[in-house]
This record gives sequence, structure tokens and C-alpha cells, in this order.
Amino acid sequence: ACYSLAHIQLRLGDRAVAGDSFRKAIGSFEKLLPDGTLDESTETDLWTRLADAYEQNSGLYSTEGDEQLTSLQHAVRYVKMLRARQPDERNFPAREALLQQQLGGVLQRFRRFDEAVAAYAVAGEILDSMRTEAFSVDLEDRLSSLQFQTALSLREAGKLE
Repeated sequence: ACYSLAHIQLRLGDRAVAGDSFRKAIGSFEKLLPDGTLDESTETDLWTRLADAYEQNSGLYSTEGDEQLTSLQHAVRYVKMLRARQPDERNFPAREALLQQQLGGVLQRFRRFDEAVAAYAVAGEILDSMRTEAFSVDLEDRLSSLQFQTALSLREAGKLE
């Protein structure tokens, strides 16, 4: 219930309350995972909701901080688990690439340039692997943006002149 409510609160523009609801939903969902009694379909559904809740939550902090970074890292972790379980699902690679790019941006702003470049590299590898599918202008734009962000991180880290 908190998960659905959080999405409604977000649509209504109440970011602080939505963030609280997402965090409550995350806590409730994660309590269900460790007991090992869930069937694969239910567990996959929980991972999907957790990835979304963490991603949404990461964007609701008024300032960038450890909580935002941790939320993005958790979202990436759950999407990776989903990709491993359902390798033929086409949405998961694009979603992970976007999350990795967002993670790289936060790490870059924290001046953690090597980690930012690593996140950008993962996003780039995923996007590059998608070139064999229906290549689009959006994908080309994302790759260009990713290359620019990576170059900025490398320059800030003193690895480019």
C-alpha cells in the first residue's frame, strides 16, 4: 500500500511525503525477502518494486548525500539481479544503463571520479551492446552524454589534460 501511495503522492507533488512512503515500502518489501519462502515470480516482483522504489527515492532528496547515493546503489543492485534472472527482458539493460549513468553523476559530484568513471563505463558497455538492437537517436544522444560525463570525470581526476 505504501508503494502505490508513494507514487500517488509523487504525482500530487508532495515529494517529502512520497519519500517517506517509498522508504516505508522499501522496509516492508525487504522484510519479505530473507525468509526464502517466496516463489520466483513473487521474488522477481519484489525486486522490480524495490528497484523502482530505490530509484524514485534517490531522486527525492533535496540535497545530494549518502542517502541518495545508497538508494541509487541499491536500485542498481536490484536491476542487476533482475537482468540475471530474466536475461531476455529488453527493459532491464536500458534501465541499468540509466541508473549507472545517474550513479556516475552523483559520484562525480562527490568528487569520487574513479568510481564515477567505472559507473559510466558500465553504462557505456550496456548501451554499446544495445546497438545491435533497434538503434535510435535517443541511444546515440545517451552515448554522447555518457562520453562527455566520462571525459569530465577523467579530467577532474587529473587523468586527462
